[in-house]
Amino acid sequence: MKILITGASGYFCEELIAQLSLAGHELRLSDIVHMETEHEFVNCSVTEFGALALAMEGVDAVFHTVVGGRRYPPDSPVNRAHTGVEHFNTTVMGTFNILQLAGEMGIGRVVMIGSEAARGQRIPPTDWEVCDEWTPARPDYVYALAKYVMEPISEYATRIDGVETAVLRNAWFGAADGKSVTRMGTSLLFQRSALRRDLVRAGVLAIEKENLGHEVFLLSGSTEFTREDVAELRTDPRAVVERYYPGACDKLAEYGDGDELQQLFDSRNLWKIDDISHSRKVLGWEPTYNFRNFYEGLMADAFPKDYMFREMVTTGTDADKAIFL
Repeated sequence: MKILITGASGYFCEELIAQLSLAGHELRLSDIVHMETEHEFVNCSVTEFGALALAMEGVDAVFHTVVGGRRYPPDSPVNRAHTGVEHFNTTVMGTFNILQLAGEMGIGRVVMIGSEAARGQRIPPTDWEVCDEWTPARPDYVYALAKYVMEPISEYATRIDGVETAVLRNAWFGAADGKSVTRMGTSLLFQRSALRRDLVRAGVLAIEKENLGHEVFLLSGSTEFTREDVAELRTDPRAVVERYYPGACDKLAEYGDGDELQQLFDSRNLWKIDDISHSRKVLGWEPTYNFRNFYEGLMADAFPKDYMFREMVTTGTDADKAIFL
């Protein structure tokens, strides 16, 4: 299959390019910034309809990963407004342009990176205990709103133009500069993070799946917590964590970032359970590394005090080896 990857210079795409190449797909990459690559490269913006049409010519599918928005200093008066407008325009109009062209050009499939933020990050604790793809969306900032709007646009493209679409509601997966042990533990436990490698694997499954139609997939890490635990998680999270993972709290505190751990316990309104059964059923996907794996390493003293997690890129014979450096 010949696949166009938009936003190809991004962190997510480093692993995506590796996995799709290993799967034998022919790749064309595009971005607004130039990048050195062994693959065919087109310099264009997804907001430029004509240039995008040229980039999409002759491909079988598109993997849309663009994240719009330029970073400004936090104290800049233009920071929030400008970044919000730019992000919304790039995300929403870029998605619309790709899907419109896909319908016109007979491109059968578009997979795109959404976000679990689309449903809203600050859902009041009394509203939902378990979240899945059908949890009503209440986006509460511009990034989340733009990511949500991708979903009805893609459903429209499938229903009206017959373009098969999938939006991946990715959990937070961090950045390439690594995470401390405390940060890794709290992100896996609290933010239900998944590895970049696992999230990309879901994207590969989606782009290769037959008879996809239109789908939204929630991709999240996992804990053993159940619906019945949520009420206590919101009042005494430490007790629940200790019940499932004895000694984890004290062990994490030994790594010298107790404030971050306390912030985790104070954020009771954000304790929820993610139900990924739809992704498991339709894609055959679930995370290969979660808090249980981390906990076992933590209790075995596998991480030095200054340890930083850095996820490896999948390459040939290394594909099934260690996840982290």
